[in-house]
Amino acid sequence: MKLTTQEQETIDSYNQNASKFASSRLTDNKHQRWVVEKQKLKQYQPSGKILDIGSGSGIDAKELVQLGYDYAGVDYSDGLLEQARKDNPGITFLKQSVYELDFPKDSFDLFWACAVLLHMPKDRIGNALQSIHKVIKKGAIGCITLKKGEGEKFVEGDHCGIGYKRFFSFYKEEEFKNILIREGFEVLETYETDHSNKKWLVFFVRAK
Repeated sequence: MKLTTQEQETIDSYNQNASKFASSRLTDNKHQRWVVEKQKLKQYQPSGKILDIGSGSGIDAKELVQLGYDYAGVDYSDGLLEQARKDNPGITFLKQSVYELDFPKDSFDLFWACAVLLHMPKDRIGNALQSIHKVIKKGAIGCITLKKGEGEKFVEGDHCGIGYKRFFSFYKEEEFKNILIREGFEVLETYETDHSNKKWLVFFVRAK
């Protein structure tokens, strides 16, 4: 599935700013990036194979491995993949689009999709979720985080003063919950949280 102009511009921004982006994520980690969500994931599914969708610079990889999961990360940015492999030797990172995940059916027991599906245009989010559903097992547990809001637009200089341009889709809780149900996921838990001075929505789901 070919990327849209919005998606390609976002990938280009990540490629051009990969090292700066990785450094900004290290700052996030000092403030325990998504630590509550990782603990909750462990409670829902203590072990198994996990797919990190939009693994970026690999900032969540070490923690997910330390939690005991058999980890694989996928991203479509060459720059971020290079950074992830450099910072996390021995951990698997593959170049794959969320729309075309190249794994056998029922490969994973869990998935982690934090701050990635928000880069998909709203009219393509169903395609992304269907692709994820194909490679995870029935009953697989997933964590998804999105920015709270309305509409979709490009945002520039959005994080740590880095002047790059990225496309975002913003969601209301009920809006995305209905999309998840439509695409074959049971919503186990959802809540709002503050992260990096932004309002985020967190969804824990189970594949039907």
